[in-house]
Amino acid sequence: MWARMDETTSPTVFDGSSFECPARLTPAPQHVEGTCAILEGLAQGALECARGLSAAGKKLLAVAKEGRLRDVRATSESFVALAEQLNQQAAQISGAAAFDCEAALSSPSFTEDILAAARQDGLALHADGLLLYCFPHVVRILPAEGAVSIGRKREYRIRPTALVRRLRAEQRKPVRFKPQQFLQLLFSAYLLAAPPDMRSALTGFVVPLSGIYQILTLFPGTSKEYTQVDFARDMYLLDRSGMTSTKDGAVVSFPASTGTRAANVSLSVVTETGQQVRYYGISFVRSASES
Repeated sequence: MWARMDETTSPTVFDGSSFECPARLTPAPQHVEGTCAILEGLAQGALECARGLSAAGKKLLAVAKEGRLRDVRATSESFVALAEQLNQQAAQISGAAAFDCEAALSSPSFTEDILAAARQDGLALHADGLLLYCFPHVVRILPAEGAVSIGRKREYRIRPTALVRRLRAEQRKPVRFKPQQFLQLLFSAYLLAAPPDMRSALTGFVVPLSGIYQILTLFPGTSKEYTQVDFARDMYLLDRSGMTSTKDGAVVSFPASTGTRAANVSLSVVTETGQQVRYYGISFVRSASES
């Protein structure tokens, strides 16, 4: 991935101490983690060069002010040598930074590096194209924006190792989900979707969840803010919560169907353990106490 360039510089002595810029590296193309690591090293080296240049400049300034002509040549040579090293660092930084961000984020290596960093961190993370599942969040890679989205928030700190640390911190936060409120919303949408003769009876008529989702996202633009992936996640959170009864005593269930084997009519979510759970339909029946 990285190739070491010829090292042409040598230690420069100034003010009684030695200074040497680190070895140079060239990045593999369209490789976010590698390029960021190289830029980090080059930036650190440039700062070291700059500190050395500053010290040499101060000594040269003192020599000039005091008129110590005997020391002018040695101090000026040290200053010029360090300035040349810093220029070399700047040129290499410019070269390392000149890469196609959109292509880098579209490359499989970006996702692979995120998954590798997650494995090293022990974070459960699963990829599906430009989607990453890190329960309870869905991470979308947005190559054209040079960013990812975590839920509804844009994140521009996308170095894979740094992104995994952010996801780990997000996962430790309490999940903001109100199962009773979401169940009531599903019930309202169910009553709209069910045939008129089934609405009051509540005998367990099954409505596909794809139809419920369409009702919940009728307002223009809503489906972009609240995707089917988000809806599937909330279905799982409700299922996991154990909340099954509305305030009016209607009991929910999520019947399976042959539709669960068809991706176009079912919803799926990857859980915190990496298991894929599918949902097809929803039904409500009146509780025994309400009958």
